[in-house]
Parts: sequence; C-alpha cells; structure tokens
Amino acid sequence: MSAHALSTPCARCGFTLSAHADGRCPVGPPARAPRFRGLGEPDERPEHIKEAEAATGINPAFALEVYAAKLPVIRQVAAAHGYAIGVHGSMARDLDLIAAPWTEEATPPELLAKEIQVAVGGFVLKGRAGNDEHGSSLKPHGRRCWSIHLGGGPYIDLSVMPPLPKENA
Repeated sequence: MSAHALSTPCARCGFTLSAHADGRCPVGPPARAPRFRGLGEPDERPEHIKEAEAATGINPAFALEVYAAKLPVIRQVAAAHGYAIGVHGSMARDLDLIAAPWTEEATPPELLAKEIQVAVGGFVLKGRAGNDEHGSSLKPHGRRCWSIHLGGGPYIDLSVMPPLPKENA
C-alpha cells in the first residue's frame, strides 16, 4: 500500500489506514441490516449483544454504526476549532470523547460543543440539575461535559478541557 493510501482516513472509524494493524478496521465490518423476528421466533444474536442491549436499551452494533459515521465529522469540526479528539470507553452505550486544546487559537469549549452538536444533528438538554446555561456540567480539573443526544438511543458524551489563558500556556 502506498504512503498516500496509508494516510487516508478509514470511512468507518476515521483513523488513518496505517492505524489498522492487521489491515482491518477496529470498528469491524459493516453491520447487516437487522432482521426483525416474528412473534415467538428465537433471538439468535450473540449473548453479549443481548446483555448489552438489555442493560442499556441500545443495540451496540447499531450504536457503533452511528458513532463510526459521526466521528470523522466531529474530528473535522474539532480541528477547525483548534482541538484534538480522543475516544475512550466501550462505545456500547455512548461515545465518550475527550477534546483537548491543540493550538494557540483553540476556541472556547461552549463554542466547540455547539458546533459539534450542530454538525452531528444532535441536541443538548438544558435546565437539568447540575448543568449551566450552555447545558454543560463541570467536572474535575476544569473539564466541561456535554451529553449530545442523537435521538432515541446512542448519544455523545463530550468532555472538553478548556484552553489555558495565554499567560499560563
């Protein structure tokens, strides 16, 4: 594979193809469209999928499809605002993202969160206990967190580290 091809982002996960150690996407192959079972038909899905769905109410295979489609868009928005995005967590219930200021021109966290919300077509619930006027909650070390809902299941849990004031940077 050429050097240019290795630097091309994967259409499924957004990582460069060089990040795929064995040539396969870590997100996995595209999910097949679900076949709805008839009344009384057995559920033949793997046990871990059934358990995850029972615990969270979200089908993990569906959630991964949603997150794989949204992550490249989120990374583009973050880069335009001077941030880098890291993924953590299992991605079974939600997409846990960490946004770290990466350039001197990093924008305020609430602007980044709003732009990501718009780019993914999501919404933030405001007025909840513990949330400020931007819909975020304050976490340790000054981190701010937004839950960006995508409508009916999967959601994005966005944690943003604020940029340091220029004199402290």
